[in-house]
Amino acid sequence: MDAVEARETYHVTRNGVEVAERHRNPPKVDHARRRQEADESFGDEDRVGDSDP
Repeated sequence: MDAVEARETYHVTRNGVEVAERHRNPPKVDHARRRQEADESFGDEDRVGDSDP
């Protein structure tokens, strides 16, 4: 757990096979860019609200 607290990556294995990779702090998400990409793909006519970041 010291490695996790130091913001390092650790790998979860089962029988020597990696089944997951964990990070202490996940990467940042650009919410405005994600919304723009979603609007381009799906449109924005039926969006529930515009107050989301």
